Amino acid sequence: MGVFNHTYENNIEFSYIDKGVNEASIDGFLGYTEFPDVTRKYTNNVLDIISQRIIPFERRGANNLFKFWNVPQEQYRDRWSIIAYTQGWLPTDNFEFLADFQPTNGLEIVTDLAGLTYNTLPADKIQIGDSLEWIHEKNNSHDDKAVLVTKDGDQIGYVKKIHANLFLASDLPGITTKVHAIEKNGSIKRVFVKIIVNKPEQDFLHSECSFKLEEPYSNTCLKLT
Repeated sequence: MGVFNHTYENNIEFSYIDKGVNEASIDGFLGYTEFPDVTRKYTNNVLDIISQRIIPFERRGANNLFKFWNVPQEQYRDRWSIIAYTQGWLPTDNFEFLADFQPTNGLEIVTDLAGLTYNTLPADKIQIGDSLEWIHEKNNSHDDKAVLVTKDGDQIGYVKKIHANLFLASDLPGITTKVHAIEKNGSIKRVFVKIIVNKPEQDFLHSECSFKLEEPYSNTCLKLT
């Protein structure tokens, strides 16, 4: 629905995506509370506003949370990076902030899979640490950039759209996925996977923005969904 850009001037800006807003408005979306005008570009105090969604480094329990989301230790005090890795999750709403990461060799991120509500998985289908397969579904009628995650040929779920950009440069081996955590209630309700990039950088396919860990002041973005 919107994009947060980290500019070369080291400022954070936010603007809505018309198509996303139009689609979300069908379900009653009126705008993110702190950014009510969907036609405006926000340039002041944007990072301070969205940082209210993250737990401060000094607070008890922060280390465990950051470790779960695989936040690099050197980024523990970087609010922008913490939001990118943790998706800015809150238990009080359904917003998430998805970083369009550069596929740098050695990058490891944690994300939950989409599509599990349409696919009932037995509780013993997967275990933490299991290696999973992935397929770029080029002929998917709903999304030709869809990345399906499977185990022994059985569908588990889909990589979220923005994080799927990591897989789209090539169908050659080099990006692996492993089960990071599982939520169960009789059957599997949510699966968190660790995505690991283990090939050198090359000419990757990108969307209009990217999250460059090696250049913290370059033009980077998070997408609000």
